[in-house]
Amino acid sequence: MNPYYAVIDEGNSRIKAALFSSKSQDWQWKGVSSTYDCREVYEQIRRAKPLAVLRASVRKDKQPLDQWFGSARCFELSSKINLPFRINYDNPLSLGADRLAGAAGAWARHPDRASLVIDMGTCINFEYLSPDQGYLGGKISPGFAMRFMAMHQGTEKLPLPKDEEEPGRFFPARNTQDALWFGVNQGIEAEIEAATARFIRSYPSGRVFLTGGDAPKFAHLTKNHIFAAPDLTLEGLAALLRLQMV
Repeated sequence: MNPYYAVIDEGNSRIKAALFSSKSQDWQWKGVSSTYDCREVYEQIRRAKPLAVLRASVRKDKQPLDQWFGSARCFELSSKINLPFRINYDNPLSLGADRLAGAAGAWARHPDRASLVIDMGTCINFEYLSPDQGYLGGKISPGFAMRFMAMHQGTEKLPLPKDEEEPGRFFPARNTQDALWFGVNQGIEAEIEAATARFIRSYPSGRVFLTGGDAPKFAHLTKNHIFAAPDLTLEGLAALLRLQMV
């Protein structure tokens, strides 16, 4: 049986992980936690007895990997590990692991092209990568749920829409609920389209990747230069782990 390697993408609200072998580009297993707790995913990985584990975590309270996978080579993603591109950032140590993972995923797919990664999680991360200058930096914007929460908590009367509720058919909106939905949706759409247009003006052959938990809400934007890439961060982590094992 081929040995397994594991990658873990530990975000603010959920955990994605995958197992792969050195002989295949396909995932042998892939899972997403149903809660904030890491144990269900970590137990699944531990049973596979991986040779090496690479984690990208944004959490302050993350558990030491060697407590779970003592026999494996354990790596934490940061600017200190072996990377396939330069980091043009004022303080590389302050760069979040999730942002590095997204950039690595774009590099793994198209190392010879400029890329813009739009990772739609708790926050929306925009990461820019060029084949000649490496990681260029990016921007961070409030995420889908965060925008609703900010309006709800920052006012006396605006409600907090539920995830399962959808906006009405009419625009301009005829009620407060729909007004909130259209405001958030159209605001994010405009931000994605503006960032994409500016990027493509600088890099006409570049690629834009839409990923993250809220990306499916904006799947209708995946056309022309924009591609849906639900596993982009895991792909980036797998590419980086292979690089550490060389």
